Amino acid sequence: MNKIFRLIVAFIIIVTMLQGCFVTETTTKQIAVSPDKKYVAIAQVYDGGATTDYAPMVYIRHNPNYKEWWYPESETEKVFSAYHTDEIGVRWISENELEIYCKCRADYMVGRYWGIDITHKAISLNKALQSTQKTRD
Repeated sequence: MNKIFRLIVAFIIIVTMLQGCFVTETTTKQIAVSPDKKYVAIAQVYDGGATTDYAPMVYIRHNPNYKEWWYPESETEKVFSAYHTDEIGVRWISENELEIYCKCRADYMVGRYWGIDITHKAISLNKALQSTQKTRD
């Protein structure tokens, strides 16, 4: 009886521990609408659980709130991905320039999409905003 009880307890502990390995989550860190309101940049972080490191990603899609008769259906395209950090941010510089801020090395990046020039800066968004503020002063 004591041996069976120990096996059951061990089984429950192992199953409980393994559940944490398979829990995944995607967190949206930032959503930024382009100055002309046509596009939306979405910065997200994928957390693969105990066995996989963070993976920051940026997607661009047509803004579903922008209404023009010729405007295409909203489709989402990944334009950036990296690993090993849960910090990522985006900033529209102009209608056709998007900057991605992530203290990491890009694993995948599209330099131009839908006429939008995309650049990556290996600094945090907060640091970029601080440097922009200093140049304005």
